[in-house]
Amino acid sequence: MLEWCAELDLPPLVSSESSLVTVLLPEDELGRWTARVSDAVEREGVPARCGIGSPQPPVSGLLSRRQAEQALAVAVADARPVVEFAGLPTQRLILQHLDPAARAALTSPLLPLLDNDATLVLLRSLRVFLSENSSWEAASSQLGIHRHTLRQRMARVEELTGLSVSVTEDRVIAWLALQALQLGDAQ
Repeated sequence: MLEWCAELDLPPLVSSESSLVTVLLPEDELGRWTARVSDAVEREGVPARCGIGSPQPPVSGLLSRRQAEQALAVAVADARPVVEFAGLPTQRLILQHLDPAARAALTSPLLPLLDNDATLVLLRSLRVFLSENSSWEAASSQLGIHRHTLRQRMARVEELTGLSVSVTEDRVIAWLALQALQLGDAQ
């Protein structure tokens, strides 16, 4: 890391704990740093992974370090040279910290949508509606149905789940629950 700092003519603000090395960089140098680490891993075979936190003022350095550690965990898990915290999907950051009981509690409102083929249509409609940022027109177009049909489906989703698609908090819960269900399928 010190060699890379010298190569890039960066001040060597580096600390090390075990196999974890922290490098503090000016925000405008992150692109060069990312390129150097990627080059070292991909071309030179250096067994390194890098997580990058969001730029912070010096007094908030701990926040950036924690973000970098979360990004590093993803870099290691996905075998990617560099992962930036800002590029991580929020739901992944939230869901990776849930134990199975908490994940089950999160997904419980959506369980009635897993009963049969008819309710699975509602689940898919909900996913599309939320992924289209609650746009009736965009979601109905993507689903190939009329806007009023989508409204009827969302009304049925609300009846079965107790969540309202017109309430932001409920939409967030529904989206995270959908992601947790998908994550459960992948495991």
